[in-house]
Parts: sequence; structure tokens; C-alpha cells
Amino acid sequence: MSQTAMEHERKCPQCRWGCVRFATRRKRRDYILQLVFLRPFRCRSCRHRFYRFRLPEDTAARLVTAVLTLLNKLEAIAHRIPTRSTPPRYPV
Repeated sequence: MSQTAMEHERKCPQCRWGCVRFATRRKRRDYILQLVFLRPFRCRSCRHRFYRFRLPEDTAARLVTAVLTLLNKLEAIAHRIPTRSTPPRYPV
């Protein structure tokens, strides 16, 4: 990761202060976002709460792309599986 990307990652998006820390996970949303490697941060200066990837951005982007590709493939497979919405009709 380049030096400018590292600097951007550790700065508050609101006040641009460079002193941020991990924020505690409080809401259900925080735990769900953790599954895609997003972590809550808090600025020590303005107290703004924001999310950043725990991994370097290029790694996180590749991971998200891989997960989306996998989901698309699973959806395509699911469409090929025949399903019966109505029960079969038998001659009376």
C-alpha cells in the first residue's frame, strides 16, 4: 500500500485529524459489517465515528469482488435447479 493510501486510511474523513482509534462495536450493523472486514473507528479530536476496511484497501477490494463473483455463480446455479411451484397433476 502506498504512503498516501496509508495516511488517508488513518485520517478522520470529517476533520482530517490523524489521530483515530478503533471504536467499540455496539450495534448489530457493526457486527454485520465486520463480515466484509469493515471496522468502526472514532476520531479523538471531533469524535466522528466512521468505518474503514481492516485490511489494506486493495486486499479488501479483491475480497469483496471474489465474494460477489461467488454469489453470482451460486445464483446462476440456483436458477438451473428445477423447482415445482405447484404440485403435479395426476389424471383422475
